[in-house]
Amino acid sequence: AAGVLLYDPARDEVGLVEQFRVGAMARNQGPWMVEVIAGMMNNEDDAAAVAAREAKEEADVDIDAKSLMPITTYYVSPGGVDERFSLFCGLCDLSKVSGVHGLEHEGEDIRVVKMSFDEAMRGLANGQLDNASTIICLQWLQINRSLLRHESKIHS
Repeated sequence: AAGVLLYDPARDEVGLVEQFRVGAMARNQGPWMVEVIAGMMNNEDDAAAVAAREAKEEADVDIDAKSLMPITTYYVSPGGVDERFSLFCGLCDLSKVSGVHGLEHEGEDIRVVKMSFDEAMRGLANGQLDNASTIICLQWLQINRSLLRHESKIHS
């Protein structure tokens, strides 16, 4: 799988998506999870290209795969499966990003969720954001945020 955390350094906002997850039916918060944009890869796929494609499909955000910053690639559950998850950060303007997206033929019903960096950190602290890929991406952003905001001011 490949995923991307959208980040707008000028607005200090993250772009996530909310979608139904059958595996989360027993959650206290219900089965609608807020998470990073993500999609499954075929063996021949390039992880960054998949992340960029999913950003378009799930949030209608055009982002160049070559501009994505690698966060990490990790084994999802190495005790039972060999699936790996590659995560990226994509800098973008989130000011006009909103709505419900997804591919009709895949039965997707995916809502864009924007939140401030501070809101995202509260979501981590209180357990609202409770899936591994989102936690990893937001912790990476917490470490790299100052540099990303500084560099975006230099290049704007």
